[in-house]
Amino acid sequence: MSLHTITASIHPPDGYQLPESGGTHISLTTPHSSSGSGSNQIPKMPWIVTLTVDGEIATKGEEFSLKVQINGPTPVFLDTPHTFIWNGGDQEVDVNLTLAPVPKTETTQPLTFGS
Repeated sequence: MSLHTITASIHPPDGYQLPESGGTHISLTTPHSSSGSGSNQIPKMPWIVTLTVDGEIATKGEEFSLKVQINGPTPVFLDTPHTFIWNGGDQEVDVNLTLAPVPKTETTQPLTFGS
């Protein structure tokens, strides 16, 4: 087995303050596999994550996708997919998060007055 390390440095948007409490989830998807892990703590920034790739299964030049979520008191604060091409060995990747759009959980109806 030929294991390689991908070190991802995850950065929030400039000026963004992370919540005091919450959790995280990160997942890595390759053409051959996917895996993920989570935590119930907010990480210190930059958030450094180490992932392992089996070089006997993955092929140099394949596109990998890294998805990161940071959750706080409201559903999702940060959520971003980040794709990169694997160089076939150990690799460092910088991931700059963007703010996720707030999902619409309710539809609003216009106010009407009178009868």
